[in-house]
Amino acid sequence: MLTLSAALEVPVHAQDVSPGGVRVPIQGYWTSGCIKLGMGGRHGAVVTLHVSPLGMLRAQAQMFAGPSCDRPTVLARYRGEITGNSALGELDHRVEAVRLSVADKDALQLYNEHPDRLGCGFTLTQPWELNRERDVAGRTCGGQGFAAAETVLKDRYWLEGEELRFGALPLTLEPVARPDRPGPVVFYKIGLADRPE
Repeated sequence: MLTLSAALEVPVHAQDVSPGGVRVPIQGYWTSGCIKLGMGGRHGAVVTLHVSPLGMLRAQAQMFAGPSCDRPTVLARYRGEITGNSALGELDHRVEAVRLSVADKDALQLYNEHPDRLGCGFTLTQPWELNRERDVAGRTCGGQGFAAAETVLKDRYWLEGEELRFGALPLTLEPVARPDRPGPVVFYKIGLADRPE
């Protein structure tokens, strides 16, 4: 009886389980290196992730004008909740928010001049402004589609030591069949998950 009582007093977050009962073994802060994107790898991005003990998944992708990740252009932020996780690394996460902000004057001009192709469908009556976040869940921006809020995305992860790969994240935030092989982006663990107080 003493063992059972002691186990019941262990906080949920200390057991690596969210309040909904989902075990989250990939808790912590993760970062990618400079990822080459776009036609011929002409752009770059750095992606950071935080997976909390309570099953929140936060990702931030800073896009850059060049492949060396030296001039920021657009910042994408994603917030989701992990709703399922299997021993095989199958991961389901529900979209809560997808937001973009433009930090470069040249990119801003392109977003506003080509609202349907690059500017996520926002018209000239709703122009983009520098460093002002906009909700883009359910929209397509520059060929990148973003799932609508409340959509459950199915992914898979592979964890080897302090290196993490997903099948879909961060290259897609659209509903796809659950991947069966790791994607090209490697995340490196850079810190432990924030613990709730």
